[in-house]
Amino acid sequence: MEIELWIDINCQLEEEEQKYIESIREILPMIFISDKSGSMEFNGDTNVKKEPYAVNQKYTVYLSDDPQKIRQAKKQGYPVIAYLRDDMSLDVSPYAVKSLLALDEEYLARVYCHSKGIPQVIITTDRLIIREMAMSDLDALLEIYETNEKTAFFQAFYDNREEAAAYLADYIRNVYDFYGFGIWGICLKEDSAMADDISDAQMIDLSIWCPLIGIIGLTPRDEALELGYALAKAYQGRKYIVEAREAVIEYAKEVLGYQEIIEITQKSK
Repeated sequence: MEIELWIDINCQLEEEEQKYIESIREILPMIFISDKSGSMEFNGDTNVKKEPYAVNQKYTVYLSDDPQKIRQAKKQGYPVIAYLRDDMSLDVSPYAVKSLLALDEEYLARVYCHSKGIPQVIITTDRLIIREMAMSDLDALLEIYETNEKTAFFQAFYDNREEAAAYLADYIRNVYDFYGFGIWGICLKEDSAMADDISDAQMIDLSIWCPLIGIIGLTPRDEALELGYALAKAYQGRKYIVEAREAVIEYAKEVLGYQEIIEITQKSK
């Protein structure tokens, strides 16, 4: 995948920021284009449609310190990062940085995917894809809850389908960005047409290609993370949870930096 970052700013960059931009040009799959050399074109009020997936496709993220241009870019469907200045409103964009030092491949991928409503792939194992959940996962999620209702990891959060849908939408919208982790979906690689090249599929909605067979995830608890999981009944007994559990624990320690993991396996009496 390749993210094309359009940097369109009027203010003077700090020397440290300029050096950082030059350094990541060479080590990350991004293209940085200053507005001085070629401006992003905004055509009236036309809304940009969601891009179809294509191997080696470039994906554009727009960064600006101009509130008007930010609003135009958002209106046309571009994922936008606001480069915050002292006089800029904090609500101009849900994604904002005060320094270009905050930019890296992971952050740009998150901005692109979440702006487009695409669940990010978090971890892949030999047989599994662990990814963020999407609204299209609702039916599978409800089935998993119904067959695992006695486990401590599952607390009643809905009385009907409408409440469940609202809860899921709120969770997707708020938790993944706020914490950088959460409850994720477990899918089988063999169910995905993209299984042989997941790296090229980071920017498409894999919930369409990879149906949910279970969930696993992390919830903050004081200084620790609580690990919980469940699998649809039809997929139990194949050690999928063992594989997913090991991968998530490693991710929590190596990527998120948490060493204490609390594991919930059964309901306390």
